[in-house]
Amino acid sequence: MPLGSRAVINAKILSEFLKTSQCSEIVELATAIDKERERFLDAAKIPKSEESAIYWKMHKFVADLSTDMDFYVKDIDSGEFCTNLVLEWVGDTRDSVINQAKDYLLNPDNYIGCENRIGYFIRDYVHVGISDILDNDKNFWGTGGNWEVEFQYEIPDAIPPEPKNHKPLTNFFGRKIDLLTEDELIELGFVTDKD
Repeated sequence: MPLGSRAVINAKILSEFLKTSQCSEIVELATAIDKERERFLDAAKIPKSEESAIYWKMHKFVADLSTDMDFYVKDIDSGEFCTNLVLEWVGDTRDSVINQAKDYLLNPDNYIGCENRIGYFIRDYVHVGISDILDNDKNFWGTGGNWEVEFQYEIPDAIPPEPKNHKPLTNFFGRKIDLLTEDELIELGFVTDKD
């Protein structure tokens, strides 16, 4: 099939084609495509990953924190300590994600800086905010001032995304490229069959 006749190109097919080139830069491009596919495949296998086919139906709790450089909070993913960050917990139930966040944010080991300020932040911001959400069945708590804190519980989407809009694609010079093969789409739950 001529390359121009398909609306969407598959990344695996494109990569295999590019690897046949005698030009080393084209072969490097194929390697980059393979690495991106592998990164996506690895992430798609983790339910709490945004790349997962089931991420849309997971419960989420998001903490948006700004500490005005008075102390630092540890990023879950990178392990780096930051003054402005967004943290997310994903799970099967409302209580599970809120309790994951609570355990993480109440742990002083996840902060560095002035111990008094960290203690005050944990006691008067984290504990108060998460308790308010849990005790009053709220989905949001926030406060401004020197330290800005927002906690948001997000319910799962009630309606699954349409398969045509849910398939992982990337763009390359305006051309849509499928990141996964049909078998991978089925295996990871993005589509139910080859139709």
